[in-house]
Amino acid sequence: MFSWLQRMHLLSVCLSLGLLISICAASPPPSGTTPRVKCKCLPGDPCYPSAREWQQFSARLSRPLIVNQKPLGSVCYPSFGSGFSPSLCATATSNINDPILRQGLTNALQYETFEVLFNATGGVTEQCSFGSGVITSPGATCKQGRIPPNVVNVTKVQDIQEAVRFASKFNLKLVVRNTGYVSR
Repeated sequence: MFSWLQRMHLLSVCLSLGLLISICAASPPPSGTTPRVKCKCLPGDPCYPSAREWQQFSARLSRPLIVNQKPLGSVCYPSFGSGFSPSLCATATSNINDPILRQGLTNALQYETFEVLFNATGGVTEQCSFGSGVITSPGATCKQGRIPPNVVNVTKVQDIQEAVRFASKFNLKLVVRNTGYVSR
């Protein structure tokens, strides 16, 4: 599985589904009224897509939706259950600072520090650090941070159109990720 992820250098449209910082857009209110704020839909909200809606969306794509992905460092956490792997953790840890490798993974950002989710006051709210290898601290957990749990691996223009429509319909944050160039 890890080598497959290393080869993924395609344009990816990441549906970050509210596990990234919630972006709220406030409209300036007319005088004498209260402002209208519309935040992006988060997991657990009534507006969040159901499992069936995700499956229907995936069926309209040229390649299946990559679902429920976890951060790269999750393999270093025994609390991750069956996903825990000391050998994959050793591989991930030895490549933790390789931005070229990381940019091609759908479950990692170019630098580990980019994956940390901060709150409005600058405090860390979610992260999945793993630079020292297997995390054995009692109660240590790997949190999603800014890693999108679901990703569209775009291969056709139709995939982009479907992703934009789906994100718009359910008011989801849409993140476009690309390596910045196409090699020939």
